[in-house]
Amino acid sequence: MTNISSSALFHFTPTHDRLFGILTSGFYPHYCFEECRIVDGANQSRPMFENAIPMVCFCDIPLSQIKNHIQTYGYYGVGLSKDWGDRNRLNPVLYTTEFSIVSKSIDTIIESMIRSSDNLPLELRIAVFDLVRYAKPYVGGFRRNGKLIENVKFYDEREWRYVPHVGSSIARLLLRKEEFDDDAARARYDEKLRSETLSFEPSDIKYIIVKQETEISATIKALREANSEKYDQQVTEILTSRIITTDQILQDL
Repeated sequence: MTNISSSALFHFTPTHDRLFGILTSGFYPHYCFEECRIVDGANQSRPMFENAIPMVCFCDIPLSQIKNHIQTYGYYGVGLSKDWGDRNRLNPVLYTTEFSIVSKSIDTIIESMIRSSDNLPLELRIAVFDLVRYAKPYVGGFRRNGKLIENVKFYDEREWRYVPHVGSSIARLLLRKEEFDDDAARARYDEKLRSETLSFEPSDIKYIIVKQETEISATIKALREANSEKYDQQVTEILTSRIITTDQILQDL
């Protein structure tokens, strides 16, 4: 029987340098724009939620089915154990469709909080923010390298998400669309998220993924030369057996 979930949570990135940064420094959250829509009582589609959320994203896809994801997000990645994900309070996102009762319920909660925010207990407002920031459309538009790709079925990504808790030290829980579209403003807010680094230990790593076989030895060498207590010689030797290439993955599909 073929598994439809993986034993690891994968994060992919476009370059070897970014992969090395993750391995040595952990994950830095970034603001990512999400638009969830709802069809209202007048049978009109409108945004239910359109804001940028601070997050780190992972996918829960078996390597045998990950071809499209790699080609979209990058040929370099790291796979971490789900135990690590549990310890760091990652959670699958809540996929929504425009016509669903779930979307209607979230929309009602958001509208009620906007109208009555000053009268609601702080813990309830925090709970609403934390819940809404895990919502994602089942299908929608996706921007990549300045291009908009329509009708992407996000559900196929089986996304897990890390979002800094409302009680953390981040300056902004959400960004408005106009703030996110301002490159300079978004960069300033992203920089402030570095205090919320999502870290891991070498023992949490199940896979390190590079594009080509020739990059395996270079990756190990870079880790050894990083002057990090995290990656001593014994650890790097163990991790060597956990490095695979996207060329291998794609050829085996």
